[in-house]
Amino acid sequence: MVDFVPDEVKIHVDLGFQGLQKEFVNIKIPTKKPKGKELTEEQKHLNREKSSVRGALRYSVSRQM
Repeated sequence: MVDFVPDEVKIHVDLGFQGLQKEFVNIKIPTKKPKGKELTEEQKHLNREKSSVRGALRYSVSRQM
């Protein structure tokens, strides 16, 4: 599915798709919490932004079905 998306188009996914980040430049994935550590406030903020974009996209796609 990702093979057909141009590199200029960002694809927002959750942490379940970590493997795609190594193969494609247009994957936007949240920052994973380091083992035994916490995310910085900036990382948390960016993760929330990415999550809100994913949520909006899911909602708009579900409304079309």
